[in-house]
Amino acid sequence: MTLEDNINIQNIELWNELNSKFDFKLIYSKDEISWRVNTERDPIEIYTSSKTPNIPSFTHELLHVYIESNGMSSDRDILNSMYGTDSFQILTNNDLFARIHNYCSHTKMFPYFIKMGFKECDFIADRIKLSFISYYILKIMLKSKKSKETVITDFIGHTMALFNDNETANKKATTRSLNKLKKLNPPLFKIIEDFNIEWRNSENLNLSYYFEIFDHNLNDWLVENKIL
Repeated sequence: MTLEDNINIQNIELWNELNSKFDFKLIYSKDEISWRVNTERDPIEIYTSSKTPNIPSFTHELLHVYIESNGMSSDRDILNSMYGTDSFQILTNNDLFARIHNYCSHTKMFPYFIKMGFKECDFIADRIKLSFISYYILKIMLKSKKSKETVITDFIGHTMALFNDNETANKKATTRSLNKLKKLNPPLFKIIEDFNIEWRNSENLNLSYYFEIFDHNLNDWLVENKIL
C-alpha cells in the first residue's frame, strides 16, 4: 500500500496542499492499534497496522497535520505553560492531557472532514460512550475519600470525550451521559463545559488561550476542594 492508494477525489485537494509543503512517509506496523501521525518527524510519518487502503482514516491523519500547520497549539507548548500548577498532576495522570488535546483537535477537524464528503461514522474508529459500569465506578469513587486524583482524572476524561463526540447519531446518548455526569459534580462539570463551549465556538486554533483559562479554573477548584 502506498500513500497514493489513500487519495481520492474527496481528499486530493487537501493532499496536494499539504504535499506541497511537507514530505510524507507511510509506515506499516503490526503493533499499531489504529492509524496515527507523527508531525515531529521529517518526513511526517503516518502509521497504520493495516495493509489495506483506508481513505477516511488517512484523511483523518492529514487533517491533524492541516490544523497544526494552520496554528493549532501543540501539546508540548500547553504542557510547558501549566508546569508546576496543582492541575498539572491531574492533567498528566493516565495520559489525560494527550487525550484532551486529541479531542480538541477532532472538534476542529470534523467540519473539514464532513465538508469533503465523508460520513460522520468514518471520522473515528472507536465509539465514545459512558458505560453503566464506568458511571457506577465514578459515582462510588467520587463519594469516597480515596483515590481522589484518579477519579478526577477519569471524570475529566469521560466528560471531555463526550463533549467532543461529533456524530449526530450519538447525540441523544451523549446528552444523556453528560447529564448523568453533571449530577455527580456540577461545579467541576461546569468548568469542563465552559471550556468546551468556548473552544468549539472559537474562530481560531489558539488552544493555548482557552486551555489556560480552563487550567486556571480547574486549579482553583482543586485547591478549594483540597484534592491534592
